[in-house]
Amino acid sequence: MPITNVHDKFIRQILSNKELAIDFLREFLPETLVNHMNLQTLEHQDTSYINEELKESFSDLIWRVNMKGEESLRISLLLEHKSYADPKVVFQLLEYLACGYRKQIREKQKPELIIPILYYHGKSNWKFRSLVSYFVHYPDFMKKYLPWFEFEFVNLHELAPEQILTLQNGLLSSAVMLQKYSFDPAGLATHIHAILENLSPYLESNVTDAIFVYMIHGTQLDEKHFIESVQKLPEEMSIKTMTLYDQLILKGRQEGKKEGIEQGIAQSLQTTVLNAFDNGVEIPLIRLITGETEEKIKAILRQNKRIR
Repeated sequence: MPITNVHDKFIRQILSNKELAIDFLREFLPETLVNHMNLQTLEHQDTSYINEELKESFSDLIWRVNMKGEESLRISLLLEHKSYADPKVVFQLLEYLACGYRKQIREKQKPELIIPILYYHGKSNWKFRSLVSYFVHYPDFMKKYLPWFEFEFVNLHELAPEQILTLQNGLLSSAVMLQKYSFDPAGLATHIHAILENLSPYLESNVTDAIFVYMIHGTQLDEKHFIESVQKLPEEMSIKTMTLYDQLILKGRQEGKKEGIEQGIAQSLQTTVLNAFDNGVEIPLIRLITGETEEKIKAILRQNKRIR
């Protein structure tokens, strides 16, 4: 499915980086679960458990990871891209899990546990309603017939900015903060200085390009607030930040050209494709991550002498 939502594209770009994906799971999965995983074995899976009915609601990103033993499991990140918080999403999660397990059986795989993570970054807050809450009027002895499952819910509305800003990985922290305030320009203006400070050790990182592009293209940040915040940074970082910003965005805007943003996005796409390919990610999975055609991905790889 082509991914048209800029917010979903962005988090896919970020989590195509193995180090950031590991840090994300370490931060947002329960500690008891993380302690049983060998996260260094984490690898993207070129598959999806989304059926036709679920396509309007979700896209998914699936990893496989070894346990500290003989077993392995699948971790599925569901990116919610409705324009509203759907209280009945629990039924869609049930369908999603059923699709996942049926696909494993159909493909004659040994069934592996699927751990679903619902990642929500929409405009309004989402108070999740459990499956059993829809059946409270039935006697307790009948509720054993309800399907039982758990999942992890990453709701950016309920994550305090202080909690996000203290994430160990500054790139991950900045990305999540930008998504939290992507629809709230006043809130983003309040925290933009802290976001930029978190990026200070990573200005030479390829991932930073994607973050800067999203900061302008995917949020409603006022340019004035951004420049004021940059000017308050230490001189060396301020110069590097404005140079990068100018290269990706500002020059095109000042000249009144749409090409400035488009070039920034194209550069970010190229960085994501090359980074994923260089880390052993297969082309079909790169296509799933970026939402681009196989022809365009191969063209980028050829231009950069990765393939013939």
